[in-house]
Amino acid sequence: MPNKKIHLAIAGLLAISLVLGAFYFFSHNSDKLLGNIKQTKLSPEEQRKQAELVQAETVKKQNEDYVKLRQIEAEKKAEGCKALGNNDLIDDCYYKLANEFQREEDCDRISSSSVKIRCHDLFAYIKAQQGVDPQKCLALVNEFKDPCLDGFFLSFVTSDKCDQFEPAIRTRCMNIFKSREAYSKGDSTLCSSVSDKTLRANCQSQTAAKPKDTDGDGISDSQERAYGTTPFDKDTDQDGLSDYEEIFTYHTNARKLDTDGDGHSDGDEVKNSFNPCGNGKLPTGQDLVDGCRKYLKR
Repeated sequence: MPNKKIHLAIAGLLAISLVLGAFYFFSHNSDKLLGNIKQTKLSPEEQRKQAELVQAETVKKQNEDYVKLRQIEAEKKAEGCKALGNNDLIDDCYYKLANEFQREEDCDRISSSSVKIRCHDLFAYIKAQQGVDPQKCLALVNEFKDPCLDGFFLSFVTSDKCDQFEPAIRTRCMNIFKSREAYSKGDSTLCSSVSDKTLRANCQSQTAAKPKDTDGDGISDSQERAYGTTPFDKDTDQDGLSDYEEIFTYHTNARKLDTDGDGHSDGDEVKNSFNPCGNGKLPTGQDLVDGCRKYLKR
């Protein structure tokens, strides 16, 4: 029993010591503790100002990084990218230099494996587009694959060219081909045969937005009215040259059968390599433009 009383007495003393210690600590640090609590409870106005300061610092840093990047691009030196500090910015710097100056070796400086692959894919895309083999586009794994293939699809004269691909790619090829046909004919109803929902929507919106060209001469109806030509006939003056050829190629008067009035139609003169805007052989370039300009003013 005596041992039990001693233990209880010791426990009581320890408890009293803890209470007194806590009281002493709080009494001597209350101002500091309350000050910290007070600092965390900012007013809405103070919070707004603090957020503005953080935003201003962020914008300042972004501007500084942009200026550095532009300077590096101007110097065309990839070594300068390291000065940007942040790994993402450094990789972005290498990628931009590789793209802008067509230096694929800069891709190998990139630390991020995904960005490095994307960088090399960019050059594979460029090479594929410059070639004649659409199959090379299939090796691309990033966002360049579809544009690479679409570039070839748009150049196909007949849809049977799509048969060289596996089913999924062949379907996209046919959809692109049908979309081009709908746009060239200005008929958005043809877009309904496009199976892909996104491509079908693009087909419909682009075809609907295409300026109307009733006679199909390459000049929209609204442009024809501005030029004074008819939107219902490809050859307004019936001289053998289309309105488009007269306005944009030979710069003759699309409303007059014989621009220079020498008794020969513009079409006959051009066909026989004679000048439709004066004497002599058919000139080219600026000489043709300057020669016809004086007749267009009449």
